[in-house]
Amino acid sequence: MASQRIEDQGFATSHNVSRSPAILHSSDHSRGCHLTRRGFCNGLLVASAALVVAENGSASKATSRRRAALPDPPMRIEGAEALMPGSSLLFSYPRISDPAILVRARDGNYHAYCQNL
Repeated sequence: MASQRIEDQGFATSHNVSRSPAILHSSDHSRGCHLTRRGFCNGLLVASAALVVAENGSASKATSRRRAALPDPPMRIEGAEALMPGSSLLFSYPRISDPAILVRARDGNYHAYCQNL
């Protein structure tokens, strides 16, 4: 009785096995599953990276839509008139938490840039 065909568990082998579920489980594990720790971690890393890329893409689209909908009002920059050609000045625009830079070109024209991180 110890040597029998175990077809009701999905196996088609003849081994000396008992009816113990623990032995059937270990036999199932050694034959059916070939996922290594490295393979599992690689799959997890790829899935995580895909989620990060998808989240960043949707966040940047939402930000660009919001900025396109509401233009920021013009503002006078303190110290801009004293800025020498070829130099720059740091300021905040439109909120205090949004850093920006004002550059005065050598030809005297002003250029302002936001410093989004």
